[in-house]
Amino acid sequence: MAYNILKDDVEFSGVNLGNIEDMINDHANQSVGGVKTFTSTVTASAGVSASVYYGNGANLSGISVTPGGVDRSIQFHTASALSGNANFIFDGSNVTLTGELSASFISGSGANIFNLSPSNISGVLNASKINLGQGLEDSSNAVRVKLDSTPGIARSNSGIKIDVDSLSSAGSLADADILLVDKSGNKKTTAVAIYNYVNGKLSIPTVAGSNTQIQINDSGDLGASANLTFNSTSNTLATTTISCSANISASAFIGDGSQLQNVGGQNAYNSFTANYTVASNHDLMGIVTTGSAITASLPAASTLSAGRRFTFKDVSGSCSGSNHIVISASAYTSAGNRIDGQGVVKIQAGFGAITIASDGVASYFIVSTS
Repeated sequence: MAYNILKDDVEFSGVNLGNIEDMINDHANQSVGGVKTFTSTVTASAGVSASVYYGNGANLSGISVTPGGVDRSIQFHTASALSGNANFIFDGSNVTLTGELSASFISGSGANIFNLSPSNISGVLNASKINLGQGLEDSSNAVRVKLDSTPGIARSNSGIKIDVDSLSSAGSLADADILLVDKSGNKKTTAVAIYNYVNGKLSIPTVAGSNTQIQINDSGDLGASANLTFNSTSNTLATTTISCSANISASAFIGDGSQLQNVGGQNAYNSFTANYTVASNHDLMGIVTTGSAITASLPAASTLSAGRRFTFKDVSGSCSGSNHIVISASAYTSAGNRIDGQGVVKIQAGFGAITIASDGVASYFIVSTS
């Protein structure tokens, strides 16, 4: 095959004869101006360089661009080159972003948005902008629990509490009524279950006797008697006999006291061999005057209850001489607190005795002598 080899640039003018292939110089660079149309494939063993390519590029091949990042990384522009990052991945179904997502608006149901930390929400997120779902409602852009009209619970700033006033009347109890929820919140029970549990564990006795009768232990059960009653209106305890192994104390005793013994020292015995002051709990005082006369000084009559009695007795028989028993109210200079109007009275007979009583106000009276 013969070649027509031209050096340097080739310019055609007038009638162009020959083919362009015949005019290519295999050894030197050439510049070809104008638009050249090739009806067949252009093949280059090195490379084809152009500032612009026209067409859809469907038949271009061998053009490669190196992607950035790791496998599955989504590509983005960085310094006029493709770049990728392991924190921004598309696995064919889901886009995974490790880090923060910033957007002025997000649309969609939000069904797959989860683990959204409140600390990452800037500003106030009103309840009206949230799909609250069942059981919650929007109250002036605040979230609150949604209740029935008569739920039996009440809402307040301090929390939720039982609202007894809004509950319906209980009515009669049925066996299957649910009554309790235990402390852990895992159990509930019915009236029958409570009865079966308590039955045999607790013995609840029936109140015995009639109204006002005091309850007593009667062979492990409650008992009562008409002879032991308490009137709560008058605060009066009524019985037939009171027996006490120690003492009975009361601010007042009602009745004639005919069966009372040792009340206020009555029938109590005290012995004296020297001068002494009569105490309110003294009653029968045995006085020994073998050594000298003995004086018994009385307290003020007003310090004693009306009718309080004292008995003084010469038990040594020595009063017939000069060793008298002197009962003295001389500590009181006024006319009050005298013994039948006298400052002192004496027992001057051997084995003699005298009983005096206080009016509870300002006087003593001689009740008996012997």
